[in-house]
Amino acid sequence: MPAIPPRRASHDPQPLPPPSAAEKAIIGTVNNDNIGNNNQENLSDNNPPEEQIQQEDHSNSTSNRANPSHPPQILPKPTLRFQIHDLSHEGVQHFLAAINVSHILQEALDTVYRILYNASTTVSTDTNAPPIPTTKDTSTNMITDTTSETTSAPLPSHPLQPPIPPIRSITLILNPMDGVAHTTSIPLDLMHKEIYLSLSYITHVFSQPAANPTEATAKLKHELTGVLVHEMVHTVQNNGHGTAPGGLIEGIADWIRLRAGLGAPHWKRPEKKEDIEGRWEWDAGYEKTAFFLEWLERKDGGEGTVVRMNEWWREKRYEGGEDGDGGFWREVCAESVEGLWQGYLEWVEEEGEMAEAIRLSLVGSED
Repeated sequence: MPAIPPRRASHDPQPLPPPSAAEKAIIGTVNNDNIGNNNQENLSDNNPPEEQIQQEDHSNSTSNRANPSHPPQILPKPTLRFQIHDLSHEGVQHFLAAINVSHILQEALDTVYRILYNASTTVSTDTNAPPIPTTKDTSTNMITDTTSETTSAPLPSHPLQPPIPPIRSITLILNPMDGVAHTTSIPLDLMHKEIYLSLSYITHVFSQPAANPTEATAKLKHELTGVLVHEMVHTVQNNGHGTAPGGLIEGIADWIRLRAGLGAPHWKRPEKKEDIEGRWEWDAGYEKTAFFLEWLERKDGGEGTVVRMNEWWREKRYEGGEDGDGGFWREVCAESVEGLWQGYLEWVEEEGEMAEAIRLSLVGSED
């Protein structure tokens, strides 16, 4: 599945006065640089051109692991579109039988907002509301720009609710192609995203063994919903201005799919340390990295780790510093990634031994 223009130098943060009523409706700045991905997916850019930046955030909230707070914001409501590039393809019929097109994209986007940005999606969707004029506070370098494409009501404040990229449109395109899916941006405007979904893959999934066509359609719906949630993550996630590891970017997308209860049937959690060691590392990507991220979330003090990762990348770059990651792992997780990875391997081994002991005890009781 799965490519960095230099970003202008940021000024030193200046003390800010208490936010005004207008500033409380500001849309957050977005990181939209190309994702330099060493995996298979062609990911999208999320850094808008300078004139499109909605807010320049001078706070150091991403370095505060406990409470990176943000003012209430407008929930972006991009225009959602749907295209079919070959109506005669067998996969089109299977897709339309399994998926409610009018709902699936918004539901996937809401899932990403809720999990990756801790955002409530119960908001007004009045598209007839008049736009708020663009204004700029020169003392804080903040821009307020709320157009008719982002007319949802301001969200309540949340201690872990970072700014969400102001994407203008997302188009799902069914295309006869190899692979599964990929997400990209329209070259002339990086705030317009396109998700390409393979018609060949749709046909392949539907053809898998099932008791009857109804079951086959249900399995297809589960898989495609998961794939679309994964791709929707790429439309709005931050990437450290193109410096974030591609495997970690893909792992976050699959972690959100996992957290939403949409894991693929072929995903298999490692049961022993030897299942992993020497085969892959933390940045292998996709479900392998997703399981590592799930462990990080479940360990003591780890809840919200992925949200903090995404927020850290909004302003910072994954490069330089003592560990070559700009301080990413120690600021977000208070430990080096090598130490965390070893902790994960030990946990997998302990869990495997416990599961094996339970299995043997059950076998013994049956005898």
